[in-house]
Amino acid sequence: MSRADAHDPRARSRAYECATVEYQTVRREPRAVFDDLTRTSFEACAALADAVFDECTEHASPAEAARGGRLLAQEDSHVRCILEPEGPGRYLLGFEVPCGPGPGQGLSRLLHALGLKGAAARTDPALQGRLLSTTHLIEDLVLGVDSICSTAPGRLTVGIAGSEQDASIEFIDGVRILRRIHPRTWRLLHRDDVQDLLRRILAPFQDPELYTLNIRSQPPYGSLGRNWTVTSNEQLRRFAGGGRLDLPALGTPQDLLAS
Repeated sequence: MSRADAHDPRARSRAYECATVEYQTVRREPRAVFDDLTRTSFEACAALADAVFDECTEHASPAEAARGGRLLAQEDSHVRCILEPEGPGRYLLGFEVPCGPGPGQGLSRLLHALGLKGAAARTDPALQGRLLSTTHLIEDLVLGVDSICSTAPGRLTVGIAGSEQDASIEFIDGVRILRRIHPRTWRLLHRDDVQDLLRRILAPFQDPELYTLNIRSQPPYGSLGRNWTVTSNEQLRRFAGGGRLDLPALGTPQDLLAS
């Protein structure tokens, strides 16, 4: 979908990022219904984006944090999400830091016709970078849950890799590295409030007919986007329905080699 027209949300936002979200059933058909599970998922995604964005501001450099803090105080520049249908079971989910005062946090309007009138906004590089960090962190969190739930109980080990300044957390099944996530993502996965939001984001998997959640990011300027898929399984359905997330204990590389 082209974003080069007069209704481009990047032209009215200080920061903007979007992705295509697609649900498919076990019959490899679109999950076309927009029900309470779908609504819960997008509302939780909006809430998590806003919360993580605020924490990204807190973890910014002192100069950036001071600048961002002024923007947030002056212009209420929290993240809000806009949802636009693109076809059966497929949606465009936009994350934006609005130019000025606007509706409260959460989904501004679930089925929102893009194209607000007004003067074009100038993208703020610091806010755009923070928003990109926010969406990458949400992706990391969801894929972390996917790795945990898609590995047989008792097989997953977790260790630290890399130097102190460039460390990552490795999810390992036997000798196979399934995924690497940022240490901050690992810390967030242990928080009950974050787990609750992730549980709600994955709520559509409570539907036994849902098979896959496909995400395709749509970065600006024609650069290549990221694509990833979460596939339904018993542990994931249990977590989405209110079950606990079984996080393995974090070990060191030496611990893992000795086990």
